[in-house]
Amino acid sequence: HVANRGIPTIVLGVPVRYAHSHNCISSMDDFDELMKLLTVIIENLDSNKLQEILN
Repeated sequence: HVANRGIPTIVLGVPVRYAHSHNCISSMDDFDELMKLLTVIIENLDSNKLQEILN
C-alpha cells in the first residue's frame, strides 16, 4: 500500500477464529507458512526489487 508518496508497506496476517472475542484461535501451520513467506520476501528484497515496487 502506498498513499501519495508515502512509505510502501505489506500487510500480513494469520487467519483466526473468534477474532472479535477475548480469545482467538489460529493454526500454527498458518503461522509457520507466514514466517516462510516473510523470510522469502526479506531474502529477495534488494535495491532493484525495491525500485520495481516503487515504480
